Amino acid sequence: MGFAVYYYLTMVPYSYFGSYKGWPIYIQSPPLWMLITYLFLVIISIIAVFISTNAYVKKIKLIQLLTLFAIVSLVLTIGILYMSSFKIIYTLVGGYSDSYIIQISAAKTLLKFQNPYSSSYLQYLILKESYPYYTYIFKYPYGYANNKIIGFVSSYDYLGFAMIYYIPKVIFNIPKSLYDAIIYASALLLVYRKMKEPYKSLFPLILASASFIFIGEPVLFSPIVGWIALVMVAIAYSDHPLLSGFLFGLAVSYRETAGVFFIFYLVALYYEKYNIKKIFYGFLISVLLVNLPFLILSPNEFVKGALLPLTFNLMPIGAGLSTLTQYGIYLPKIFYTVLFLSIIGIGLLVYAKYYSKLKYAGLVLPAIAFLFYYRPMPFYYMWFPLFALIAYSTSINGKKLTKNVKYKIDINWFIMTYELLITSLILFLTRYVSNISSIILISGFIGLASISVVAYLFEVSNLGQYYRPKYITYIILASLIIVGAFSSMFTPQLSIYISSKAYQSSQNLIIELASLNIIKFHNPYNVNYYYDILKNPSFGYLSETIPYNNTLINITKIDPQKDFSMYFNFKTRSWNNITVYNFLPGLALLYIPANLLSLTPYTYSSIIYAITFSLLGYFIYKHKEINLFLISILMGFFIAILYFSFNAMLTLILSFLILSLLLAKYSPMLSGIFFSLSILTYPDLLLSMPFYVIFIYYNYRLKFKKFFISFLITSLSIIFAFYLTSNNFIYYSFMQLIYYTKSDINLGLLLNLNTQILLIIGIIVTIVLSIYYYNNFNRLKEFGLLLPIFVTLLLPSLSLGLVAIFVIIAFISHFLVEQKSEIYPSTVESSGSTNHSLVEQKSEIYQTKYML
Repeated sequence: MGFAVYYYLTMVPYSYFGSYKGWPIYIQSPPLWMLITYLFLVIISIIAVFISTNAYVKKIKLIQLLTLFAIVSLVLTIGILYMSSFKIIYTLVGGYSDSYIIQISAAKTLLKFQNPYSSSYLQYLILKESYPYYTYIFKYPYGYANNKIIGFVSSYDYLGFAMIYYIPKVIFNIPKSLYDAIIYASALLLVYRKMKEPYKSLFPLILASASFIFIGEPVLFSPIVGWIALVMVAIAYSDHPLLSGFLFGLAVSYRETAGVFFIFYLVALYYEKYNIKKIFYGFLISVLLVNLPFLILSPNEFVKGALLPLTFNLMPIGAGLSTLTQYGIYLPKIFYTVLFLSIIGIGLLVYAKYYSKLKYAGLVLPAIAFLFYYRPMPFYYMWFPLFALIAYSTSINGKKLTKNVKYKIDINWFIMTYELLITSLILFLTRYVSNISSIILISGFIGLASISVVAYLFEVSNLGQYYRPKYITYIILASLIIVGAFSSMFTPQLSIYISSKAYQSSQNLIIELASLNIIKFHNPYNVNYYYDILKNPSFGYLSETIPYNNTLINITKIDPQKDFSMYFNFKTRSWNNITVYNFLPGLALLYIPANLLSLTPYTYSSIIYAITFSLLGYFIYKHKEINLFLISILMGFFIAILYFSFNAMLTLILSFLILSLLLAKYSPMLSGIFFSLSILTYPDLLLSMPFYVIFIYYNYRLKFKKFFISFLITSLSIIFAFYLTSNNFIYYSFMQLIYYTKSDINLGLLLNLNTQILLIIGIIVTIVLSIYYYNNFNRLKEFGLLLPIFVTLLLPSLSLGLVAIFVIIAFISHFLVEQKSEIYPSTVESSGSTNHSLVEQKSEIYQTKYML
């Protein structure tokens, strides 16, 4: 669900809707194929929860294959449709939502002992100038057009706690992100304390996997912590009925969405024999305590504000059935309202009648209803699967767990998955945070590579005994607060980020042109591509951030930057254009099928990546580890899916490297050929070759000879073919090791070191670390494949893409080599345990995996 929402929020483009009093309005407008893709991902997440209630059913294989199919389909969709559908893409970044502005302003009004429901916050909204985020009111029941806007919501339209929640923030002047981070981290800590095993051991993973959307979004952007944090704690502390009910009352008084979940949760608590009478009393006390004073003070304004979303004609934004409005299909709001309430009612009846079969899965039924709401914003329904997971691990299912059973998890998989996530976060920062310090990035990459040192010191097979989920949870929650503190210093003003997928960089075009020369039997190292690139209409790069103002952007006047990739000449102390093919031959060779079939680089690379991912998924599926694999991929989806989908070069290299490792056991000759093609691309990647050779040697000794001979013959044939026909081959192929290149991270340039010195150091470190890996393979295993990051850090130009490849390959290698247990009970200490109880424990374990 989180992945689906992230996909929608970050990839669906904005379009110009019209203007209001001279201020342009931009709204998210998904093409039909993007809406279908999003809904498909949402539906799969909901189906997965329902299937997980009976983990022994054969249908569980269906959801595994469906999830794999969804990932592969998304890779193809991004490469074939997304990268070619939009010439210009608008994205809104920064700014404040109208709900946050109104809630803060109402809190200030309340502190002045004035009635928030009788006040207008128009001046605060105008002052912030975040017009695209405002909730506009239209004249007619349907037919939403610019000329029908009569204003926007500028009064307080929430229940009482939505403003009371922010009173401490206003009094102590705490930044929004820090305040929400403290509240959220505290709530998650309280939830953790109530969890039973194996959920406590898995909780850090749950937190980490939720970081992109379930943690990052509410803390850094949307003002929704005030209800989701309370709901989480209320669920976990259902054994304290008055407290649980009281917290639910506060949550409902913040956002009515919590009330929809609450009525379904009451059904579950009733069947689980909780004291729902006390829970309801606690709920009633808090609701009346918070809202009754305002109702008595100004009943008309209170009711009008609370019911404003239902009584006013607001635009049906979001992703659900009402999105049909954007395609010209108008249905009255009453239709969506009745449909929504009907599904809620039917859902309650179904849940009550079939609770024994649905269990916690019934708690996601409200998510289905919200898809038919007339404003189906993802923030309304994305939380229900997470709430169901918390309920399953603390209250609904927690009573049935046997405390004497200890659980083990595959700690190597656990660490590799964290590695995947951290790399995703680093790459996310480089894409969306401008002017991020190179020192910060380098420090992050050193941390990634240092995992291999930790693996050596403690030995891979012994890492499990050092795992302490409690301390990792504390570290993650502390990091959440730190991120909230730092982000408060960099809150950008509302801006419009404009980009385009219709243009290609000079490097991409050079590779294509080099590939075309090979097809014509010309040596690509003998050609200067300067004029060919300038004449190419797709040459350029468009990425511009424009502060939002009352001037409409004229897209016809936005031209791409015609900038070449550049290298730094130490003699002249200047940056010069790269107009020659400055890669090893493998990259141009990998592009040949694309040129022969007249496919765009993104289409071709996405097809290759989808095929590779399918084969990899099938292999892992046959070895019964597909659950761990899918959990990791969805957890680190930014690097595993999105990052590579936007870079054709890296995708091809990664795909063929994965195929070479996948085929090493079954077809070593073909594996050697693919390995050669993938390694002979970036010169930096060539230095990582010894580590992969060592890895294959230890894991496939019987096949290694054929693999190595195939690799050696292929590599020498390629190298000599180009070397004998061009005097420029050595110089151009290794330019990236001889010079600093712009856009990459240049540690040596920061330290004013000569590239030749760095290259010599890099080669020496490669030799030393290779010997170290060879002699200590059993201590390092797949973690040794992270060692090339150390080498890359020392080279003149650090490519972020190569670091991503190293991490992905190390992660995938974990699944290709040996069969591992997933999550299982290790010992049963109680002498009275029976086979029946052990079966129940195994059932709980399977349900845990599928819930994740």
